[in-house]
Parts: sequence; structure tokens; C-alpha cells
Amino acid sequence: MGAEEKAAASVAQPCMLGYPDRYHAAAKFIKLAPPGLKPLSHEVQLTLYALQQQADVGPCKSSKPGGWGWGNVEEGAKWQAWKGLGNISSVEAMRLYVRTVEEEEANWYGMLLQAEANQPAEATKPNSKAGSPASAVEYAEDGCWTPLPIEAVAGGDPDTPQPRKPVPRYEHGAALIGKDMFVVGGNYGGRYLPDVWKLDVTTLQWSSLQTHPYKEPKAAESEGSEGAGEQQANGGGDAPAKPSPVPHVEGLGPCAGHSVTAWKDALIIIGGHVKAQARKPEGGIAVRLLDTSTGEMATVTPKGDAPAARGGHTATLLGRRIFVFGGEDAHRKGLGDLWVLDVETMSWSSPETTGKGPSPRSAHVAASYQSRYLLIFGGGSVATCFNDLYVLDTHSVPMQWSSPHTVGLKVSPRAGHTAVIVDDTWYIVGGGNNVKGCTDMLALDLRNLGSGPLAWHSVASIPPRDPLSSEGISLVAVPAQLPGGELRSVLLAFGGYNGKYQNVASVMRAPAHLPQLAEAVSKQSAGGASGASPSGKAGKAEAAPTAAPVTEAPTAQEAGAKASTAPAAATAATAAAAVAPAWSGSSSAAVADGAAVAAVAELRVALEAARRDAEGALREAASAKESAGHELALLRKQLSAAHSALAEAQKGWEDAKAALAKESAKVLKLQAEAAEMQRQLAAVQELEKEVEAYRRAAKEAESKKGSGGLWGYIAGGSS
Repeated sequence: MGAEEKAAASVAQPCMLGYPDRYHAAAKFIKLAPPGLKPLSHEVQLTLYALQQQADVGPCKSSKPGGWGWGNVEEGAKWQAWKGLGNISSVEAMRLYVRTVEEEEANWYGMLLQAEANQPAEATKPNSKAGSPASAVEYAEDGCWTPLPIEAVAGGDPDTPQPRKPVPRYEHGAALIGKDMFVVGGNYGGRYLPDVWKLDVTTLQWSSLQTHPYKEPKAAESEGSEGAGEQQANGGGDAPAKPSPVPHVEGLGPCAGHSVTAWKDALIIIGGHVKAQARKPEGGIAVRLLDTSTGEMATVTPKGDAPAARGGHTATLLGRRIFVFGGEDAHRKGLGDLWVLDVETMSWSSPETTGKGPSPRSAHVAASYQSRYLLIFGGGSVATCFNDLYVLDTHSVPMQWSSPHTVGLKVSPRAGHTAVIVDDTWYIVGGGNNVKGCTDMLALDLRNLGSGPLAWHSVASIPPRDPLSSEGISLVAVPAQLPGGELRSVLLAFGGYNGKYQNVASVMRAPAHLPQLAEAVSKQSAGGASGASPSGKAGKAEAAPTAAPVTEAPTAQEAGAKASTAPAAATAATAAAAVAPAWSGSSSAAVADGAAVAAVAELRVALEAARRDAEGALREAASAKESAGHELALLRKQLSAAHSALAEAQKGWEDAKAALAKESAKVLKLQAEAAEMQRQLAAVQELEKEVEAYRRAAKEAESKKGSGGLWGYIAGGSS
């Protein structure tokens, strides 16, 4: 270790990650065993092994290994250490694991960051074969986000220099087609971008897709406009048929806040903010088609009345229809209208709906579920952010809006976030609330949609200054298969803005399952709702009293729950007696057991939510302290500069005063000299008068001499 590394290691760097990210980081530190880590004793190794098994697997349920030999002795010691932990929770095991690591090495997080920075690139590819590039799937880990290294640019003209990856941006659009994630447009420093990039998730190589105007075949031109609306998208990887006539455009114009929807091999780009000179005179929303296999770009004009131009909206594909909701117009006025674009007939329609729908908003997220439901969450308008959830049942006639009841985590308002559905879970990351970025990654369990309450979860914590704690970020789900054959999608995020424009691509493996405790809350609440009304509508009204203990009971029982499991069991029994009437018709034993499990689940979920809130408050306090420190240092610097400026001004004033005194003395001296000169001038004038008098006397004497006589004789004789 060099001198610089030793100096860096001597200063402990605190870990600001929340759980479970902090636990995963500590486990990675022990696995890497970076230089400078002192050897761990056998007792510590056994403790860390047992805690990791308890956190990842749960309580030990396997039988004690038998047989003779040192190998069996070691396995027996591991089993004994694991079994000795009993039934402590996974969260508590994570905390104890991190505490043990901190006791062994206080600066473990700083050493981990240093080790990751010094780690060779090939060493960070756990599953890649020698000589072959790693894929995004191989970098993905459970429970934490991993930035992807970008190595080279694929394709393009080798004689033309190209950037290694897209410039930083936010408010862009992204979609996955096959093995490529396409990134379209965006905003960078207030400048709208016109470029299209694609990332090969199998090789981690960016390449720029050059777009050009679509050239309509002559056969299509001869057919004219008849039957243009009857063209349909076909299979076999072909792009959707482009209706005729199609105005040609020179590639993609600069835009941001648009939507990008994958359809076959094409991208359907709808709307977006553009410069004033590029807006359509008629004011309708723009619809563009991009053939990703050829780079052909075309602007189409669907049939029917088109919605107003907008950006910050959502476009969600359900079957062959794209549902466009919300956004804001060119004057930044929020919109709350719903439109449908049929991609096969290329026609707009405004569906009839019932029920109370979302208020006007932009920068929200939307998704489709079971090819039936349209979900909308969050968003904002001017200075207000939302945390409400709405569902549109597109199979109802007319379509029906509803706001489903939710349990579990209390979700904070946000806008500018991104989301994607994997199986029955809606993952939401990023966003902000006009004050700070959101540092929690949310997951909404959708399995009870239409039959009971939905459960909110927090599946990961994100550092405040991380690129993922950004607005205008994009997120796609990449299907993947683990070595054991298990299918687990990988979440791929890109870009964003959190005070700095980002162009980092990060991956995380989607959790295999959501926490079982919160799942129990959802099932208990769903049971109460379904018992009241099979349709789910009346169940929504009945679910509120059942879910009330989620927010009320834990505060009075938190200390007892942390002390031991016995008081929690007693509290659960009491709660069981309280809610027993809601489960009429079942046996008394089943009622007690089910209510006890539900009450304990509610208590633990609420405690976990309180812990996350406390950690969030601590992070916010640390961030506020750091910000206040920066502001105080800035104020001190400004005060010092003001003092220096005042001193300079004082010195300048003194110098000016001295110079003025000198100039005044000079003026007085000059005035005295002028007075003396005036006196001398007056004396000269008097002398001139006397000289003039003498001259006149001389002339008079000369004139008398020329008159003759005795006196003249005498005068002449004397001469």
C-alpha cells in the first residue's frame, strides 16, 4: 500500500447506505478481503457466517451434520453457530453482521471503495468467460445497484471519431428491443438533444443510431391515401406499417419529455417539448416512427382528432392501443386528459371514463398490468408533487377509474421518477419533491389488484448524491436467466439529473420475492375486504379499519417488540381478540392464529417503516448539516472578502484624503505665488509710470534747448 493509500485508509469514511445495502456492502468487503484487513479470528468468521446465513436464508432448519473428520467438525461448528441464532429476524441479523464488521475494521467502507477502485476490470466480471465481454446480467446483484463499465463503441464508421457513450441527459425516452436498449433525445443543460443511442446489454457497448427520412415505396404512392388507415403491423420483426401519405423529416428533431414505446422492431415516439420554431402550426401532438433496423424515421398523422401538443406525459401500451395521459403544454400548464392511439389503424380516440381520475399532472409514471389495467402513480404540477395511485380498468364499459387502498410503507410524494413492472411487482426508482431527490426504491405488490389492498415495499436505499437519486431517469427490465435456470429480470437504469446531468447505466437484479411480513399484511387486509364484498368495491371501504393498526399500534409497542418476542406474541394475541369479529364463520383457533400472524406482521412492517423513516431523517440531517456547513463556510468566505474590501476601501479613502491634503497645500502655495506675482506686477507697473514721467521730462528739456537766447548760448557753451 502506497503512502497515498495509507493516508486515505487512516481517515475513516462513514457508510451512509441504508439497509439492506449496507449489509450487502459489508458482505462484499469481507468477501474481497482487501489489503490492510487484519486476519479474522475463527470465532469472528463463524459469527459472520452464521449471521449471513440468518440474513439470507433465515433460521437454521437443517439437521446437524454427522460423521468424522476435520471437514465435518468445521461444518458442525458452522451449523452450531447458525443454530444458536434461533429465530432472530433477517433485519436484525444484517445489523449484527455490519456491527461485527465495524468492530473488526472501523474504516471498512472506505477500504471497500478503495478496493473497488483498484480492482482490475476483469476482476469485476464474475461470470464472464476469459476473453469475452461481460453482459449487464452478469454485473447485476441482489439488493444493490451496480454501475456498468462502458468499454467501446460498436459499429459506426471507423474513420469517423465517435464518443464512447451518450452525453449526460434527463427527460429522455428509453425502450428495450431484443438485446438493445434504445435512448432517444433528452435535455442536457437546457439544450434539447436530437440523437438516438443503443446499448447492447450483452456486450455493454454503446453505438449511435443514425436516423434518416423514411422513403415511401412507389407502390404505396400509387395506391394513394385509400386504405391507408387499414395498414397493420405484421410479425416477423417488421416495423409497423406506415400510413400514406407520410411527411418526410430530417431524422429526429431536438426534443425532451417525450414518450418512447417499443412496437415490433420500431419505436413509437409521441410528443415531447421542442423549441418554439419547431412546433406544429396546428398544435397537435407529434407522432413519429423509428425503424430501429434501418434507422428510417417518419412523422405520421393518425386519423381523428389529435390531443394537444405536450411533454412530460406517459404513453402505455395495452395490446394494440397506446394510452396517453397527462403532461404539460408549451406554456407548462398541467394536463389531465386521456387519449388512446390504435397503432394498427393509426387513429386517435378519447375514451369515455367513469369515476374520479387523476388530477392534471406531468412527470408521473404509468404501466399496464395483465393487459387490462392502467396504473398511474405520483407526478406533479408547478410546485406540488403527488403520492396518489390510480387504476383504470380498460375492460369496463365505460372504462372506470379507481384509487385502490394500499397498506405497508408510507410513500412520499415525488415527480420525475421512473418505473417498470416485473411479473406482479411495480418497481419505482428516482424522482424528487422540489426539495430533494428520493432515496428509496419502491415496490408495489399488484397481486391483489381488483380484489383487495395493494402493499407498498421499500426494496433498496440509494445514497442522496447517487445518479439513481435523480429526476428524469429511465428504467427498463431485461429478461435474464440465472446459472441455475431461474428466470430473474434485471433492472437497467440510465441518465437523470440530481444537480448534475448523468449518463451512468446501472443494473440491479429484481428481488426474487417481496418481504413475507408485508405480504402477510396484504393477505390479511385482502381477506377482510373480500369477506365484505367479492367485487372488491365494498371491500375497499371495509379495508380501512382493518389496516388502521399498521400506523397506530406499533408506536405503543415498539420497545417491547425490540426487547423480546414474548411481548410481541402477547400483543399479537390481544390484537387477535380485537379483530376476531371480522373473521366470523371460521373456527376460533383459526381466527386467533390468523389474526396473531397479521398483527405481528403489521407490527414488524410498521417498525421497519419507522426504522427506514428514522434512517432517512438521519441521512437528511447529515445532508442538511453538510449543506449548512458549506453555506457557513461560504458566508465566512464572503464576510472575509467583505472585510478585505472594506479595508481596501478604507485605505483608498485615506490615500485619497492624503492626496487631497497635498493638492490643497499645492493650491495654497500657488495662490501665495500668484499674490506675490500680482504684487510684483503692480510694482513693475509703478516703475513703468515713473519711466514714462522721466521720458516726458526729457522730451520737454530737449524742446527748451532748441529755442536759443542767452540761456541757449550758455547751454551750448557748456556742452
